[in-house]
Amino acid sequence: IAFKVLMDAKKPVILAGGGVIAAGAGKELTELSELLMAPTATSLMGKGAIPSNHPLSLGLCGMHGRHEANYMVPDADVLLVVGSRFSDRTTGSLAGFAPNAKIVHIDIDKSEVDKNVDSITKVIGDAGYAVRGLIKRIKAHRIPTNGWHKHIAELKLNCEPEGNGNGITTPNIMRSIREALPSDGIVTTDVGQHQMFAALHYDVYEPGTFLTSGGLGTMGWGMPAAIGAKAAKPDKKVLSICGDGGFHMTENNLTVAVDEDFPIVVVVLNNRLLGMVAQWQRLFMNGRLSAVDRDYTVDYTALSKTYGAHAVKTETLPEFKAELRRAIDADYTTVIEVPIDPNENVYPMIPPGMGLKDILTDD
Repeated sequence: IAFKVLMDAKKPVILAGGGVIAAGAGKELTELSELLMAPTATSLMGKGAIPSNHPLSLGLCGMHGRHEANYMVPDADVLLVVGSRFSDRTTGSLAGFAPNAKIVHIDIDKSEVDKNVDSITKVIGDAGYAVRGLIKRIKAHRIPTNGWHKHIAELKLNCEPEGNGNGITTPNIMRSIREALPSDGIVTTDVGQHQMFAALHYDVYEPGTFLTSGGLGTMGWGMPAAIGAKAAKPDKKVLSICGDGGFHMTENNLTVAVDEDFPIVVVVLNNRLLGMVAQWQRLFMNGRLSAVDRDYTVDYTALSKTYGAHAVKTETLPEFKAELRRAIDADYTTVIEVPIDPNENVYPMIPPGMGLKDILTDD
């Protein structure tokens, strides 16, 4: 049934979740996307399932998703969902999530199927195995195409955000990290605004090189995850992006990194508050901030040095880029603290309870 539904689709879209990454099926997912000429979006946990620079890539879908993803998913007539649980951060209001689409759901966990979104057909099993099965069948048939996928280029052109100049903004920091790391370099994030900025502005070219914490949103995850990634892949460059709040929760893990000689890079974006909570309070609570900011500033550079790490604070984008390249090439643990604007919000954003096309921007 899944095969027939896909073959009959006029406006197919693929939504790839963390199950694709866990199954090591990024290559197969990309091949399926190309066979179907299906624009492909990802959940946060699925980032990297298809290369960010692939012509069929829509990027992140959901609350902080890219415009092209949040416009094309609702317009699909068939939505193939691979290894995603339809979290509310991905779907927004269910009434506005692919309302006219026949949904084909592939997932290894049968309890996730038809839980949040009803599917017309489902495949219970490993994402890689299921996708390879579809590829085999599709290759044996002539695939009709109608140019639906060409809409991606138009959307990307119309929705591409303006540049941020040379300022020390979070999007510029994410792009600078991408420029400095090799394509197979591993990035971990903590949880908060910086995580969404990374999902939007840090391009991923190989699956499994973007590690983040979804679902429960465990602040403090970023640096320990980077240590684990470096232990598992000692030949790869590993960098952790943290906010000051998340870094503060597990800063003592620097002891492990230094004592065990893990040459990771930790970028601490210090806006001196809990940025994501503050953003919600500014937007939806009439600007009343509660328990998110503080009157003092922790010197994370000095703090990191007490653990034996090399640490530096950068105030400008050129300075950050120079220190970043030195840190990536170093054979010791480095912390780069970057003071950033506490009033910087992450956009686009879908307000709670709204649909994917109800997009807030900073205009």
